[in-house]
Amino acid sequence: MEINSDLRVDSISKSLDGFHLDVLVTGSIGAVESVKFLRSLRRLSACVYPWLSKGGSLFTTEDALSWAAGGRKVMREFSGEHSHIAHHDALIVAPASSNMIAQIAGGFTSEPGTALVASYLGAKKPVILVPNMHESLYDSPFVRDNLKKISHVVTLLEPKKEEGKYKFP
Repeated sequence: MEINSDLRVDSISKSLDGFHLDVLVTGSIGAVESVKFLRSLRRLSACVYPWLSKGGSLFTTEDALSWAAGGRKVMREFSGEHSHIAHHDALIVAPASSNMIAQIAGGFTSEPGTALVASYLGAKKPVILVPNMHESLYDSPFVRDNLKKISHVVTLLEPKKEEGKYKFP
């Protein structure tokens, strides 16, 4: 099947060839970087499956993420297809908002994205978090405690501190 030229990306590396990655976009202004992030993963030859939380939809759209993922459907709701179950190789939560981090730390599964995280953790598959938020939130004792609480079960990619914010590295 030939991909529509508008959806195609040029591969710059085969480093993620064969990897199937769920990517959960949550409610942080960093969600505006998600389109570039998804396309960057594809340029490394990964297959990406986009997810969008309610909060994430305040900063980006399903259409933009679907386009970035090569036309794949964006998952937002529970479905009879068990979409919230860990079917792929790894899950990347990028951006990981303070709210999402708190939900993960609390074990909440009331939203499709948090259920997906729990399923990956239960399947002992990699979950990678990219925290992204204002400095005052990141430095909050509650956020720091939540990050510490989950640090033994997830991989944290330290954000880049810039302009008083913790951004995509």
